[in-house]
Amino acid sequence: MQKICFFDGVFVLARDIPYRVVLQPKDEATQIAHALKANAGGCTAKHSLLGRIFRSLGLKAVYLDYPFYWQDQEYLPQYLRDIAYGLPISHHLSLEIITENSKQFIDATWDKGLATVFPVNAPPFSTGKQCVNAVTPSDEPSRFESLRHRESANGQHPYSTSADEKLTFYAAFNSYLAQIQSSAIQP
Repeated sequence: MQKICFFDGVFVLARDIPYRVVLQPKDEATQIAHALKANAGGCTAKHSLLGRIFRSLGLKAVYLDYPFYWQDQEYLPQYLRDIAYGLPISHHLSLEIITENSKQFIDATWDKGLATVFPVNAPPFSTGKQCVNAVTPSDEPSRFESLRHRESANGQHPYSTSADEKLTFYAAFNSYLAQIQSSAIQP
């Protein structure tokens, strides 16, 4: 039982780093350090952190890379979907934790401050609830043992692709997220 509570604590630690789309460096360790220092990070930084922690505990963690389009995400208000229209494909990172007896899908993308709008996942280990994917993918995920393999398979890091085209959307999306998160803070 202590192990399950610890796993849930690790999940909550990563999940509740406030979500932001951040143009992150390719290096996994730098992504994690940036998210912890800035107290803001995207799905790649959060799941990189979780993957490293779970692996250090002797669990097998497989990265799942889901292609998706921002314009297809129904939880976004229409004005953001309009800004996102025509943007190239993006990639969402989550995890699968594999034990002797089971596979557990892990998605810690949306933080608790976004719970009024986004599907924020509860800690899956003690509740037994399956996490829901943070995005509506356009295809099945690619599976990677490390982010290094993900980068070589994609040809380049997903956040470096057409970054200039995405900056307007990212700025508007991050502003929208900050508004939701600040309204969730209790006085």
